[in-house]
Amino acid sequence: MKEKLSISSEERSQLEEFVRRRSSPQWLVQRSTILLKLTSGTGIRPLARSLEISRNTVRFWRDRWRSGTALRNGNGLPEASPLSERLIRTLSDRPRPGGPPTFGPEIAVAIVALACRRPEEFGRAISHWTPRELADEAVKQKIVTGISHGSVANFLKGRPASTAPQRVLASSQSRG
Repeated sequence: MKEKLSISSEERSQLEEFVRRRSSPQWLVQRSTILLKLTSGTGIRPLARSLEISRNTVRFWRDRWRSGTALRNGNGLPEASPLSERLIRTLSDRPRPGGPPTFGPEIAVAIVALACRRPEEFGRAISHWTPRELADEAVKQKIVTGISHGSVANFLKGRPASTAPQRVLASSQSRG
């Protein structure tokens, strides 16, 4: 026999609103749908199949819901937090391991701006920048104290700043 997930009528109402609202992010809609279906007695296997997700995903959110009772009741959040905020907190991804990005957007912008200038302006005998040449010039221009050509390539491709350990000048130092 399948065990139904229990939720309060207020929680059900809020989860249904998340599902109906056009502006809800898809991760919130999917997780709310999982919980609502589990409260109606739908089994893990048929639910996973109907949503085209793994059974482990369904189990994960069922277990997260069960363990998040204290959070949904207000523990861990300011006393007057609305139910919607508490539910979103329960259904959100936890922070992932690892440090923050090493290079902030200002470093990426400075390196991309450097790439927009001609290498000849900096006494380089090349016609086009390579990531390696840009990395060398960024150090020479004191934009950073060290950076890999891979990080520079990521900036040029529009990817977020690298999280690999690198040395960066304090933003209060001049770059000139």
